[in-house]
Amino acid sequence: MDSDDSPENDQSYQKIVKIEKRTLDTAQKFIEISNQVQDIENGHLPKIHIDKALKDLEKRSKTCSEAWMKVLTDLDLIQLDESQTLARPKRKSIVDSTNANMDGADEILRRIKNLKEKAFVN
Repeated sequence: MDSDDSPENDQSYQKIVKIEKRTLDTAQKFIEISNQVQDIENGHLPKIHIDKALKDLEKRSKTCSEAWMKVLTDLDLIQLDESQTLARPKRKSIVDSTNANMDGADEILRRIKNLKEKAFVN
């Protein structure tokens, strides 16, 4: 590998690394949301607080999904040529993990909806 081909000199690769950091930051926030939903499912929150908590968790989960959509859009805007052998798999890896995170957010939103429905039934 020439020094010109190093990741430090590849602006596209550097953009991808910055985007990856955003996805990881969002994933950390999402882990907290997921844990809080699980706490509610396990009955660790007084009933009087559940409705407000679910609304907040739903909003935060949607914010994570929107952040991940922006990540995918931003990654799509980065033009790579055949010589960028490190940037291509890095971008694909981030796309794959972002899609998996978005699937997780959809699942959390379904669980929140179910919890809301249960709260109104009881």
